[in-house]
Amino acid sequence: MDSLKMKEEKIMPLVLELNLLLADLQVYKTKLKNFQWNALGRGSLELQNKFQRLYASCSSYSDKTARRIIVLGYHPISRLKDYLELSTLEESLPKLPVTSMVKKITEDISHLLKDIRRSLKLALSLDNYGTVDLLTYLTANLEEDLSGLQSLQKEEGTYLNTIHNKI
Repeated sequence: MDSLKMKEEKIMPLVLELNLLLADLQVYKTKLKNFQWNALGRGSLELQNKFQRLYASCSSYSDKTARRIIVLGYHPISRLKDYLELSTLEESLPKLPVTSMVKKITEDISHLLKDIRRSLKLALSLDNYGTVDLLTYLTANLEEDLSGLQSLQKEEGTYLNTIHNKI
């Protein structure tokens, strides 16, 4: 932590927020894998591929967040038990209609963006620009993911309902 020259009492709230974000990212990532495996039925391959791409992106987001916690001089949480205890996202049932899957993922992304904005305000108040950079990157990417899913919901609602009806 010497390289960042921040006192523990100032940086600790940011580290706690980043660990909360990490926990939420891990639960979100697990939900994406669950939905990828369980989006079944004719025509669901496109949706499975979308969930796989989001999962891969989320893996990167989790790694970058954990690395940032390490750079700040602390250890990221890393046990499943800790993720579930700390996360403010809920696990999901595996067998849901695909329309519900997409809705849950868009809700989770919105939730993650709120987490990130809270952390971003804190990082800005500490002039912690490395963390600001990470959080800005996450915001831009998650907003893009959210926009794509919202478009899918609007433009292809009929498509999603068709998949659901064939399951």
